[in-house]
Amino acid sequence: MRPSFLPRLVNGPFDDPGLFIPFLLEKRAIIFDFLFLGREQHLYLYGPGGFLKNVEGKLAGYSWNLVKNYSNLFALNVTEVHPGHMTTRNYICQNRFMPAQEDIRQPFDGLLLKEPALSVSAEVLDHSIPCLGFTIEERFHINIMKEHVAGLGLEIGPWLNEFKQALYNNIDPDSEFEVKYGRQGSYKKRFILGDLAKRIALITPGQKVSYIVDAAYSKSNEAKIIELAKNADHLFIEAAFLERDRDIAEKKCHLTAWQAGRIAGKAGVKQVTPFHFSPRYKGLKPLLEKETLDSYHRHISCG
Repeated sequence: MRPSFLPRLVNGPFDDPGLFIPFLLEKRAIIFDFLFLGREQHLYLYGPGGFLKNVEGKLAGYSWNLVKNYSNLFALNVTEVHPGHMTTRNYICQNRFMPAQEDIRQPFDGLLLKEPALSVSAEVLDHSIPCLGFTIEERFHINIMKEHVAGLGLEIGPWLNEFKQALYNNIDPDSEFEVKYGRQGSYKKRFILGDLAKRIALITPGQKVSYIVDAAYSKSNEAKIIELAKNADHLFIEAAFLERDRDIAEKKCHLTAWQAGRIAGKAGVKQVTPFHFSPRYKGLKPLLEKETLDSYHRHISCG
C-alpha cells in the first residue's frame, strides 16, 4: 500500500523541530511547527495563545515597501488556538500584511481542518506556556490497482485524483463517472462510479500521523497526547533528555526519552520516531532512540 502522507522531519534530531508532510500525487503539503513566508496563494498558520502577536512581530520586522507591486495574491490566514475557542486574522501581502478584516472567533473542539479526505486535530499542551500537538488523519485510504486500470484499457493520470475525490465526497455510487485520458484528455470512457471502484480500487483504513514537541511531563499532558495520538500509524515525539536527567527535563518542561516511549506505548502507535534531542547528547543519538524504543515496547506490551 502506498501511503498518502509521506512525513519527514525538516531538520536533524538535534536541530529545530518541524515536520513536513507532502501529499502523494498532490501539489500541496502540511507543515507542523514551521513558519514559512515564500508561497503564493494562501498560507494557513495555527499556533497557541500569543501566536497572533508573535506572527505580527515577525511581519513588523520587514519594510514591505515593494509588495504593493506584486501581481500574485499571497495571504496569511493565521489562527490562534485556545482551549475553548480559536481566533483567526487575515493578512494580505499587497496590503503590507496589515490585518485585512475583523477577527473571526469560533469555538474550538479539537478540530483545526476538515476536508472530505482528511482532518487535522490539535491539543493545547503545557510547556510552561501553551504549545500545540497535532494529528493529521486520513478518512480512508484508496489503493489503486494499476494492473486493473490497464486491464480496462485506461492510463494512469490526473483522472484518478478526480475519481478519489468522488469517493471521498460520497458521490452516489450509481452515478456516471467520466474518465479522460491520453494526450490532453483526448480519450473518454464512461463508467458507473461504484462499479469502477470495485474494479480498480481497494479501500483500507486511513493513515494517521501525530506530532508532539515542547511538552512537560504531567498527567494532563500525557492524557491529552495519548488521546490525540491513539492508534496512530506514526508518532513523531520529542525525547529531549535521557531518563537519568529527568530533573533537568522537569525544569525545562520537556519529555525524557523514557517518558516519550511510555506515552507512545500507551497510545498504541504503530511506529514512533523520537527527536528534538538536547545538544548535550551530541554523539548519543542511538542511546536516546534505544531508551525511547525500550520504554515503548515495555508499555505497549502491557496494553
